[in-house]
Amino acid sequence: MNRCIYYKDCKESLNFNGEEHIFPAGLGGIRKLPKGYVSDEVNTMFSKLEGNVLKDSYLALYRIFLGPGKRGKLNDRYNTKSRVGVISDLEEKSSDSYLGYIKKGEPCIIDQIAYTDEKVNLIFNSNQKNANEYSDELLDHLKNFESASPIVFFENSYDVNQFNVGIVFKGKELQWFVLCNEQTTLKNLVVILNNYIYSKIQEKEIEEVNSKTLVSLNINSKISYYERVMAKIALNFLADKFEKDFVFDSQFDSARDFILGKSDNTFVAPLKDKESLNYTKKVIDSFQLPPLSHLIFGSYIPGEGVKVIIQFYDDDYINVIYFRGKFDLCSSEIFGTICDWQNRKEMDLIKHIS
Repeated sequence: MNRCIYYKDCKESLNFNGEEHIFPAGLGGIRKLPKGYVSDEVNTMFSKLEGNVLKDSYLALYRIFLGPGKRGKLNDRYNTKSRVGVISDLEEKSSDSYLGYIKKGEPCIIDQIAYTDEKVNLIFNSNQKNANEYSDELLDHLKNFESASPIVFFENSYDVNQFNVGIVFKGKELQWFVLCNEQTTLKNLVVILNNYIYSKIQEKEIEEVNSKTLVSLNINSKISYYERVMAKIALNFLADKFEKDFVFDSQFDSARDFILGKSDNTFVAPLKDKESLNYTKKVIDSFQLPPLSHLIFGSYIPGEGVKVIIQFYDDDYINVIYFRGKFDLCSSEIFGTICDWQNRKEMDLIKHIS
């Protein structure tokens, strides 16, 4: 029977065409809940939450430098990209900075125009071909800069009339990025673009950029999004281990409300107590997990509730999710799942350590 473990009976006419991962697909998760457990409507909401967490929390750094790529894929063509940030040249020890991103640990420059001291450089990644063709296209797009929206600004120690303007295509839409002095205004940029740069189109200087770099990335995920995603992973995990009826228990209703954004967090917290953290790390080390794998495991504390532990990439940041209540579980032994995303497989924890 189709019945959403998150909406329960509070919404009618739900669709159940998709399946929900236990671990998010973007982290390499493979195992899914059976069809009929999670509605398409709530899954769509979860995708937006997960997108924020995977791109803007500490998990983004692991994905950018280690993987996996889009939807958990390991092929290089699907490697995860960071959001656009500021890239500074380290080899030449110059003050030059560029707009770019990181992909599988390597810096990539976006198409941009750099203006300084009345000098205009059109900048492209050195892997691109036909630079003259790219430059004509970039300059053509820049003619619409004044009406561009939205524009992402990054501040730098540039002079007030020094800046970079870059573009990235997202589907058919253009995304605009500006690196400039904090006192530089949009009006300043438009004036310089209109009065100087377009008059110099025939004097293009194309610069290739390919050097060791320092990258400034914005890690800016809302903590509430992160906590809700952790609670969602934990509830999915319990539904997988004990089936749907177990998580329909009304004692999970307050957790459901939190995951759906209807109430505050009283369930999720990082493990900070030094003694508890060291003990938990020793327990996890005893499992002898595959390198950089993800782990989720839980135990029932009779009369108190179910405690779930989540760890990603063998990192010291350990998440604790506590569902309080008196549940119909007869064992206090641990139960868990390992996600060995590098080898595209998941396994039962108890079978692994037996």
